[in-house]
Amino acid sequence: GAYLANHIFKTGSSFTKPSGLTTVTIESQSLPPKLAGPNTPANMKTSATFKSGTEPSEVSNRFNTLNDPTNVTSSLNENTITVKWSPIESPSNSITKDFQDYFKTFQKQYPTAYKNFYNKYISIYNSYNDNNLGKIGYQIFVKDENGNQKDLGWTDKTSYTYTPTKSGTYEIIVRSSYSIYKGNQSKGIVTKQTVKLANDEKPSLGDGLKATAKNICLLKGATLDAQKSVTVTYNGQNVTSNSTIVYSGLDSTKDGSQNVTYVITYEGSKITINGTITVSAVCENSLD
Repeated sequence: GAYLANHIFKTGSSFTKPSGLTTVTIESQSLPPKLAGPNTPANMKTSATFKSGTEPSEVSNRFNTLNDPTNVTSSLNENTITVKWSPIESPSNSITKDFQDYFKTFQKQYPTAYKNFYNKYISIYNSYNDNNLGKIGYQIFVKDENGNQKDLGWTDKTSYTYTPTKSGTYEIIVRSSYSIYKGNQSKGIVTKQTVKLANDEKPSLGDGLKATAKNICLLKGATLDAQKSVTVTYNGQNVTSNSTIVYSGLDSTKDGSQNVTYVITYEGSKITINGTITVSAVCENSLD
């Protein structure tokens, strides 16, 4: 072909396609030739020219979108979500029948040559599938309450476990997918579970939580009532009675002014403040 073209056409010349010819995009390795489908990889598409009226009209189904798995369910065991589903059937493939129908005359006249040709073709076809599509299985995704989606990976099993690290409602999405080629994954089936972790920290209350220590006198040897020594507010409202207050640095057996540290906890948030306590045998403003 190349030798003939080099001796017919001049360098730099162009070829004008004659009338009565139609060029279409077909899928490589399809016999008989079939049109490329919407999921056909770019490297498997090729342009071919036919006599008008003889060009293929059937679209290849080799890369059709996969069917979704069925019977997708999920369960929760403590903090672990387990998802299960029924497997899909292997994608239908008519390549053997198509090949036989296309070459049926050749098969009858030259059975040995046909067999060798068929075996070679199927070997190339299957080799592409093995190296570029991979095995049939499932791609698993998780989406949190904020819409953040994460690809958890591929599996050829019919179950998957996921353990969140934070409380919340999670969507687990199961899509049928090849292990290598991802261009024809199924749309996916969604199942939801709400997880509540016992050790979740409550969100910080920010600048709304405030505390003020009172400068008071404590009778020598007495025990300080921390709830009366500090005023705690949240967004301006007094929440002292609902707060836990722990102090340190006070020795009520010693006279004099002492610096005391208070750690206040309210609704899971903590703040630390300092105050002054005066220990004395006689107090005018004693809390007792």
